Amino acid sequence: MIAGDHPSTAARIAADIGLEHADEIMTGEDIDSAIDDENFNERILNTGVFARVSPENKLQLVQALKEEGEVVAMTSDGVNDAPALNGADIGIAMGIRGTEVAKEASDMILADDRFGTIVDAVRIGRIIFENIKKYVSFLFSCNMVEILSILLTITFMLPMPVQPLHILYLNLLIDIGPAIALAYEPAESDVMEKAPRKPEEGLVNRTFITRIILSGLVIGLGTFLVFYGSYQVLGFELDHAQTMTFTYMAVAQLAHIFNVRISDGFALNQSLFKNRILLMMIALSLILQLIAVYVPFMNNVLNTVPLALFEWGIILIAVVIVTLSVYFLKRLFVHQVEV
Repeated sequence: MIAGDHPSTAARIAADIGLEHADEIMTGEDIDSAIDDENFNERILNTGVFARVSPENKLQLVQALKEEGEVVAMTSDGVNDAPALNGADIGIAMGIRGTEVAKEASDMILADDRFGTIVDAVRIGRIIFENIKKYVSFLFSCNMVEILSILLTITFMLPMPVQPLHILYLNLLIDIGPAIALAYEPAESDVMEKAPRKPEEGLVNRTFITRIILSGLVIGLGTFLVFYGSYQVLGFELDHAQTMTFTYMAVAQLAHIFNVRISDGFALNQSLFKNRILLMMIALSLILQLIAVYVPFMNNVLNTVPLALFEWGIILIAVVIVTLSVYFLKRLFVHQVEV
């Protein structure tokens, strides 16, 4: 806490709000005398309250924290604090009582002058970022499933497991609705307990890519096995085997949403009912898949055939196995990262 008040007043307020290192206080004079000290930055990190400071001192504090690798947010409403607001990573001005100079120097303006709004903004920002990751992860995984299954059949010199129109149907009708619905996902229970991501870290990192690869490999291998089993082992006609593979891909990709919804768990729980749009999109996608399999007109367009109950049993068993496999691999991977 940086304030122009008397040190005793500032210390009392800091103690009342539970500020860390509230008993460690530096004044503007202390800062001026210690600015050339080689341990200055370390003292700043271990000090909770700065009182009777000048605008120059505030800028010095911001720069010292940034030199230590901290992401600095500065809140103020005065004209003299403009340099510190501009120098911070995130300058936050008061919208009601803040001066125009402070607002111009800031990156964000609090319309209600409530510090709690900053916490709300951070929470919403984290939710949006996580939901974008879920959207991208889901679509990337689905595309990898299609690519891998085709590569495997080419490797084993088998016919294509699905037809081009099947892939188009999956991408345009089956996957896109649930993917968009992930944008309406509510916050995970620990969204504010997670450590902030590194400033230089973007949306795609090693952990993100590894999860996509793992899930795509497992579901893609399941796709190949369903096609191989139906075409080579059970001896179905090619269009019959392709219909089974096409349907498996649709159901498996929809089931994969439950692994995507929560970063380190399986989201088939009560939180699912908080996103009714997702439920409707999943239901719509399943209906569209049934139409593709059982409506004669679509049979002619997509070259599909109706599936029997036994064949649905094979598909659902395969979906359950690969979905649980992805979940356990995800849990194992998370545990290894934490260790």
